[in-house]
Amino acid sequence: MSKLSYSLVSAVALGALLMACGESSSNAPIVPSGGSANPGAGGADPGAGGAQPGAGGDAVPGAGGDAVPGAGGDEAGTGGDAPVVEGVPLAFTDGWIEADANTLGVQGAVFAYADPHTETGDGVGPAMVTTIEGPTACISGEAFKVDTKCDTTMLTPPAMDCYGEYWGAAIGFNLNQPKVPDPDNPEEEIGGDPEPFDLSGKVSAFSFKITGATIPTSLRFSVDSGEGDAVTQYCTTSMTKIVPDANGVVTVKLDDLRSECWLGTAFSDPQNRADLTKIVKIAWGVVTNDKSAVPFDFCVSEVIAVP
Repeated sequence: MSKLSYSLVSAVALGALLMACGESSSNAPIVPSGGSANPGAGGADPGAGGAQPGAGGDAVPGAGGDAVPGAGGDEAGTGGDAPVVEGVPLAFTDGWIEADANTLGVQGAVFAYADPHTETGDGVGPAMVTTIEGPTACISGEAFKVDTKCDTTMLTPPAMDCYGEYWGAAIGFNLNQPKVPDPDNPEEEIGGDPEPFDLSGKVSAFSFKITGATIPTSLRFSVDSGEGDAVTQYCTTSMTKIVPDANGVVTVKLDDLRSECWLGTAFSDPQNRADLTKIVKIAWGVVTNDKSAVPFDFCVSEVIAVP
């Protein structure tokens, strides 16, 4: 297999989504048309509440016997580590996962992207730093406060309003991205345009590990569902927030994701669920607001597709 390059080939608009495309190491970032379909729309912060997965880290070995822990006499108890989530590990390496590296056939790039202000810092804040090495993807920086009085005549396409201009930052993970010859070097390959992946009957949830010095309470997990120009993003709501357990592990059910997830009524409408036959990518996004900047410094690893 020839060397695979992850350089950006083009910025492809695939419809109105919640997140915009910044510079990335993939041909995959899917850009929105801006407007209320922005992750920061409406100013609603997902917050930190909600049900928390069990921590499972403080289990005490059984009391059988004076000398040997555990109940069986010969084997120590199993307490101490968090429960292992059953499923298919999607272990990417240096920003890419091969189809033959997992039983689902998931293939694609793992990449970072951001709005132009968060990405560069605009000379007043820190530029976003991306580190995608081995099995871990990390981003750090400060998502800009939404300037609700921004000059709408100078919006960065495809943004259509101020929330679309200041939407935040994200880590994306394509699920079905073919490799194509590099037009500049036909002997090498690059990631092509991402395509929909059918998760129906195969995956009901995604588990992942979130670690880092600054994990925003506004962090959202999302999936992009659709094809062509009809792609919609579905994300965690105020009822289904990302809350890592004591080991940093989160499991998000796909049935809990909703379109327009920032609305307080989003979760109560089950009709707004994603079409699992057309999932293009999953993502972890830092949501902005019009009150203050949102610092972030976190990593995503140990992604597992849960049956």
